[in-house]
Amino acid sequence: PTESSHRGTDLVDINVAAINPYSGGLGDLMTMVEPSIAQATQDIENSNLLPGYRLKVHLVDSKCSVSDATFATQATCSTGPQKHILLSDSCSAACAAVNDAARFFQILQVGPGCVSARLRDSERYPFFTRMAPSTFYNVVAIYELMKFLSFKRVGVVYGYRDINHAAKDLFLDLLDQDLTAGRYPWTVLTTLSVKTLDDAKFVAEETHHHDARINFMALYELEGAMVLCQAYKDGMQPPDYNWFVASGWWNEQFLQLTANSAVCPCTVAELQRASFGLIAADRGP
Repeated sequence: PTESSHRGTDLVDINVAAINPYSGGLGDLMTMVEPSIAQATQDIENSNLLPGYRLKVHLVDSKCSVSDATFATQATCSTGPQKHILLSDSCSAACAAVNDAARFFQILQVGPGCVSARLRDSERYPFFTRMAPSTFYNVVAIYELMKFLSFKRVGVVYGYRDINHAAKDLFLDLLDQDLTAGRYPWTVLTTLSVKTLDDAKFVAEETHHHDARINFMALYELEGAMVLCQAYKDGMQPPDYNWFVASGWWNEQFLQLTANSAVCPCTVAELQRASFGLIAADRGP
């Protein structure tokens, strides 16, 4: 930041390593966030906060990858000025990798966008705290809503990312606890994963075959749209078939962003029909 004269001289630097995906799929988005980081740093510099100290932010690229996040953490913490805090990451898997690497250096990590339920384990991730709520609460909200509506027969569809697996595991664990304690008579009709178009076609076929009318989705918007598209093509539309989303990023314009693509060969109108009434418990953009 631009130094403020009221802070005087002989300031002690506080070095923050902002380890985030500045390249790859989220690169453009994180690059757009950079001015906000710079402005926040300047606001602190211009304020009466941290008297006698100067805040410096060092941008480091994690590429939203476990291996790159591990390397980035080790590299920034072992070279250059001493780092006092890590602002990282926007990808939950990379977040976990940063924390594992940071344990050696015993540096606090603040995650601005890591929402995986697995990161709630303070013993497993002892130097981690975050600014965004855990998907644990998303899953519990959908679970409680299904019970409130007296739904008992459910299908489960989840993605290939660790955050999707974590949401699926949590949901199934909640159901299993109810069944074990005799509190609620759940029946899980399907447990299906999605990564490719063929997977989405299989999910639609199995959902129809098992007559799974109420479905829990732990999917990102692209895989979710793929399933909705295939459900539409198989004639599975609301109110007969319903979808509840509890993990993953769903942009408000997900219909326009995903329609008419190779993996989602449906129009915006067809996706809108298939997703009518969809309920999502998640953090929006």
